[in-house]
Amino acid sequence: MPSQDVMTAVAHFISEVQFEYELKELPNEMQEIGNLLLETPQANDLHVREKMLRCQKFIKDFSKLMDPFSTHEVETALKQNGYV
Repeated sequence: MPSQDVMTAVAHFISEVQFEYELKELPNEMQEIGNLLLETPQANDLHVREKMLRCQKFIKDFSKLMDPFSTHEVETALKQNGYV
């Protein structure tokens, strides 16, 4: 896959996530869900716990990465670069 195709796919993903979710709330929501799941018998498994923690870290890191930018800034940058 050419690098331009990769960048276009990433740009579309960011655009969709930015508009569909309140990014600043996702880490808290994921933490809340994770805490609830940890109380279930199914979560009493190290492999499951590791997966949950990786997902939480990804969402937290992605949210932190996007935090400095407003929805308008993201939309403008994507349009200026021909991604949307």
